[in-house]
Amino acid sequence: MADFLASALNPNLTAWRSAPAPTELEHVAIDWIKEILGCDPGAGGLFMSGGSMANFTALAAARHRHCGDAVATHGTAAHPAPLRVYASTETHHSIHKAAALLGIGRANVREIPVDAGFRMDVGALVDAIEEDRAAGAEPLCVVANAGSVVTGAVDPLAEIAAVARQYGMHVDACYGGFARLAPSARPLFDGMSEADSIALDPHKWLYLPADCGCLIYRDPEAARPAFSVDADFIRVVQTEPAEAFAFWDYGPDLSRRFRALKVWMALAHAGSRAVGDAIEGNLDCARHLAELVDASADFELLAPVELSIFCFRYLPPAARAGSRSQEHHPPRHGDPARRRTPRHGAGDRGDALKRTLRFPHPIPHTRFRLARSPGTRRPS
Repeated sequence: MADFLASALNPNLTAWRSAPAPTELEHVAIDWIKEILGCDPGAGGLFMSGGSMANFTALAAARHRHCGDAVATHGTAAHPAPLRVYASTETHHSIHKAAALLGIGRANVREIPVDAGFRMDVGALVDAIEEDRAAGAEPLCVVANAGSVVTGAVDPLAEIAAVARQYGMHVDACYGGFARLAPSARPLFDGMSEADSIALDPHKWLYLPADCGCLIYRDPEAARPAFSVDADFIRVVQTEPAEAFAFWDYGPDLSRRFRALKVWMALAHAGSRAVGDAIEGNLDCARHLAELVDASADFELLAPVELSIFCFRYLPPAARAGSRSQEHHPPRHGDPARRRTPRHGAGDRGDALKRTLRFPHPIPHTRFRLARSPGTRRPS
């Protein structure tokens, strides 16, 4: 219904002057999301097409914060040293794509190993930063996962924040961020609000239709210089701060859809508590199925179940006992050898199955994938 109304009304949310009421509604919806995430009141943000664009925009803001106007004006050649972005081997490919598009370079995304739970190894992160600094490179940003796309792993956010405080931190919470509404998962997200930026996908765990991404800035005014430009046709003449607000100062888009309406409508109708209960139900279902898989003689879990993603495979006793299974099948997820996982490790096995539970029904539907081997409250 919200998408239907937004399309029928067809407002263009470039700035307050173009669509005052929809702009105010977006501010309200962003404020509710800030509250869900535990962010400071001074944080701000905007809705985008999806998580990939949110990650791109966050890295663009981080680059400008580190390099200033010189790179914005003259390109990356104006910066005297190579830049490094740090992300775990489980990080979404959009980070590498953003690095390429921003001139940072895919090779300058330093992939940090993960532990047996597929979470970033903070000790390895510290070592990588020290090694790069000694070689003359400059740390630009650390990207942490708040629910990785393959296993649902949540990196140790508070520990990463302590390391990244002097460099910059972005959290990719596109899949898992809204799980903070579920009481059983909330401790996993301690430290997330300390990040300079957080990317989310309301079209995932707010159960909304695509497209609807979101980017939250801890300090919106620090991000503004990365995107603010002057042109006659967008010059703002209003002087009152609310009326002078323009979304184009905080992201790459000029024309913008009225994505906020469906977020506002869902939270205003259901409330954050009901959404949290639905997410808790998804988590319970995933944990229950993981227990069934663990107790089965024919199936094997390939990664711990932290949120609603579980990765498993069919491995009957005959295959376990045979020498061929030892050759072709990796150790179980708890074994130390699993630490030497390749990129997107649990999904790299041609015989691995992945399911994600993320639907607000008493018995959730499932999203099924065969992983092939590659070479805040509502108003009362």
